[in-house]
Amino acid sequence: KEVLNLWKEYNERWQTLFASDAFHNDEASMIRLLSDGIWFSHIFEINTMPLSQAERLLQNLLGRFDEGEM
Repeated sequence: KEVLNLWKEYNERWQTLFASDAFHNDEASMIRLLSDGIWFSHIFEINTMPLSQAERLLQNLLGRFDEGEM
């Protein structure tokens, strides 16, 4: 329960920052949800991938936003 409360606090803090940023809210949510999925899979040891692959996925998504593909 303590971890869940910390997660809720973290999530609320980041949602507030995303909402106040000029960054498009849908794009921020996509990045956050991808990050959350990677994080959860590592915490619960479910279908974990090497961190280098997780970093490549995130960099790929960020690159698409930078290039205007998304």
